Amino acid sequence: MNARQLVTGLLVAAVLPLALFVSAPARADAACTATTEWLDAASESSRGLQHRADVLDAVMRGEPALFEPLEDILGVDPLDQLAVQNWLQEPDLGIGRLAQDEICARLADAVDQAWQENQALARQVQERVIPILSLPLPQRQILVRLRQARHAELRSLHTLRQNWQDDPELASWLAQANQASARMQPRFSQLPLAISSLAREPSLQAQLATLVLWQQQQLQPLLVVPAEGLKAQDLAPDDQALWYDYNQSFARLHLRMDEELLFLRSSLFDRLSLAKLTTLLNNTDAGQRILVSEYRAALQTARNMSHWMAMDLHNNDGSIAWRHILRDLVYLLVALAAFTILVRLAQLTNRLMMAFHDMLVRRGRSRRSIISLSRITTTLAPVLPWLLLWFGLGIGEGQVAKADHPGIIWLIQGARLYVLYRLFSQLAEWLVLRVALGAGNYLSGQHSETVRQAARTHAMVTVVPLAPYYAGLVLVGHSVTTLFTALVAFVVFYFTLGNLMRRCDKDLVADARLFLPGRLDPLLDRIPGSFLSPALLPLLVPFALLSFLKQDMDQLLQDFDWYRSISARVFHMSLAGNEPREDDTGVDASYEAWFLDPEKREGKFPFIDTGLLETLNKQLSLWRKDHGEYNTLLLSGEAGIGKTTALRRLQRNLEKEAADGAEEGELAVHYLEAPKDSWQPDSIRELLEDLFQVSLEDGPKALIEKDETLPATLVIIDNAESFFRSRVGGLDGWQYLLSLTSARLTNVFWLISINNQAFAYLSNVFGADYQFANVIRVKRWTQEQIRSLILARNHIGNMNIAFDELLLSNRGPDAGNLRNAEQRYFGLLWDACRGNPEVALHLWLDSARTEGNRVVAGPPPPASSAGLDKLGDNPMFVYAALITHGGLDRHTLCDVTSLADGVVSYALKSGLDNGFLERNEQGIYAVTPDFYQAVTSYLNRKNMLHE
Repeated sequence: MNARQLVTGLLVAAVLPLALFVSAPARADAACTATTEWLDAASESSRGLQHRADVLDAVMRGEPALFEPLEDILGVDPLDQLAVQNWLQEPDLGIGRLAQDEICARLADAVDQAWQENQALARQVQERVIPILSLPLPQRQILVRLRQARHAELRSLHTLRQNWQDDPELASWLAQANQASARMQPRFSQLPLAISSLAREPSLQAQLATLVLWQQQQLQPLLVVPAEGLKAQDLAPDDQALWYDYNQSFARLHLRMDEELLFLRSSLFDRLSLAKLTTLLNNTDAGQRILVSEYRAALQTARNMSHWMAMDLHNNDGSIAWRHILRDLVYLLVALAAFTILVRLAQLTNRLMMAFHDMLVRRGRSRRSIISLSRITTTLAPVLPWLLLWFGLGIGEGQVAKADHPGIIWLIQGARLYVLYRLFSQLAEWLVLRVALGAGNYLSGQHSETVRQAARTHAMVTVVPLAPYYAGLVLVGHSVTTLFTALVAFVVFYFTLGNLMRRCDKDLVADARLFLPGRLDPLLDRIPGSFLSPALLPLLVPFALLSFLKQDMDQLLQDFDWYRSISARVFHMSLAGNEPREDDTGVDASYEAWFLDPEKREGKFPFIDTGLLETLNKQLSLWRKDHGEYNTLLLSGEAGIGKTTALRRLQRNLEKEAADGAEEGELAVHYLEAPKDSWQPDSIRELLEDLFQVSLEDGPKALIEKDETLPATLVIIDNAESFFRSRVGGLDGWQYLLSLTSARLTNVFWLISINNQAFAYLSNVFGADYQFANVIRVKRWTQEQIRSLILARNHIGNMNIAFDELLLSNRGPDAGNLRNAEQRYFGLLWDACRGNPEVALHLWLDSARTEGNRVVAGPPPPASSAGLDKLGDNPMFVYAALITHGGLDRHTLCDVTSLADGVVSYALKSGLDNGFLERNEQGIYAVTPDFYQAVTSYLNRKNMLHE
């Protein structure tokens, strides 16, 4: 360190303490200033919290002189459900605490004291706010509406005091107003306390206490001002107007309290469980008091409404209040206009629904599911307008208060009854017509008109008992009275429905049989025409509706494979308890030959177009146009899916085109079926040398050189799973084939077919995207394609088809229906074969028996993999090898699986004994088509296959 650095260090050491000493007071002054400001804010916050706590106490006591908005007092809008939930999760109370390093040392005690005081007040406010915000939304609405009505009355009283307090002649009038408002205070304060007690203790005792409060309130008469002996006409016109305004606000508050008490009492009744209500009514005294109080409450509500209407019709001096009458007429006209708009919108909805129906019919003529969906639109079209009117009336009723517009409330109830009448008539007519249609009976036009008139008559009878129910809702709310009237209305509806169903009793019984056990048939047969039919027929309507729903679901979702599979499995489960056929003689050998004989299969069977042949032609045509570099195509699919049939058909079509002189040019077609023992490179080389007439000892070089002289050539290699073995060194032949197919050839197109399990294995070894440029994975056949395959083969055999009695429904409207039996059978067959045509052919033969010139089909026998569980794990490796390679002999299986010969022999013998395997004359073992799906699924569950 030199002298200059030493001097600099000494200066820094001397100046730094001096700087810290000078800046410390400045930092301390800044901290004290911030602390003082925080203390002022904390004091202001504490005063605000104390004020809120006092105001909240006054609110719950119902004190009159508090005009602050409730959302300011609570700190959140009580009617905003989302804001209330957010506040309850994170209450926003008090002031934020000052950081410890920002507190002035001499004010630390004051900060702690202010913080503790502020937090204590925040907790007090929180304890008062949470019970209010925790109330259900309807009860919070009661508090808000009552507070608004009370404030309106107090503001009117305040106006009287300002104008009359200095006039001795009006002192008696003002005293009467003050006394009336004072008498209202005890009644007003009880309701918030009752609501808060329910929030703290929603028990039966608290509810009964509130009911008692409601009864006491209802027994008190309406508090009327002015007092007796004072005539309003003695006042000056301006004073009469002030007096009349106060009368209105006071009466409005009284009616609002009665209305809110009814609403609270109705909500309490809804919360009473059936057990508590039964306990309450079993008490004779309590039940009588409740019924008497409800009766008196109804009379009181009616008197309140009439009083309010009388106040609208007359001024305080007895003259006609034209201003209020005009106002009520405007309200009435607005209500009628709103109802008219709703009717127009409903009619527009009807037209839109019918237009949508017409569009579905036009665009969905070829799709059964869309046609079925159109049936739903035709059912909804006449009903939807009235449903919209119903919901519109409900919204309108929620916007109108009984204390303000009682006449409109009654008009809404009348409109609601009319809408119910139209709804019931539409639904009753639809039900009768649908029951008849479900049973296969079509009603004439005259009969349909008779049904329409009967439906309207029965709908009118049903609606009449609902009038007392809706009147009870207006006068009392949900109560024992409305419960009793609803019960009476239900009884009338029940027997009216039973009487209506007598017009189609036999059809209803036929529809309901589908979901009822067979042992009830003797009882069902006795219902039509019985004197008990009006009491019994309504019990069958839900089962008939389930039958309609099932029919509609079948027609709507029949085009979806998942629904067909579920339906087939449900029906198969329903057959589990039936005994198998004892006369199962099977089919004749000649009939079986039309399905399975390879010699008759070539070119003689009708070809079922699944779209695969078109896809192959499209890929080949693209190459034939320019002989591009994409000259390989792999066809992958499970065994029996139809790959060989499509390739044979493609070969014949191309050969026929060549014979007829195709426009696309000459194409040489070579079809090679890979021999079973051809997994060595030399075996593959010999096959292709014979085809191209060129030596391939050095690989594809000689073929590339000869490519220019070759004509356009299509090489079809079927069963390519024989070109490899899943063992060490067993992939050399497949690699040799890949070297040829990846060579740049312009005149050769490779079309190779392979088992999907084999290709999955090879893809795991070489990679799915590094073997062939184009891969087509053959899809499983649809139910319609499987059905066409079976019926086409059967047509060649010239045999009539019948179905077993297990498939023929002997219950419901579809009893003995051959079409339904056919659909049911092919649903079972398609689910059992999982879209594999070869498996479907074998299952058809296993489930059928020939009787003369007809073949009778029973439920396809399910192939179970239960026997595989008993064999252990080692045989599963043998079966997985057979699935992957499509068939192997015993020695090759030992080589592929690396299992001992005894283990392989045991697996093969067990498979033959249980029917899992079959063996041909060359000693090749393979999984039988009947058990192919069962074995494949079992091995997949064991994770022993590559797909």
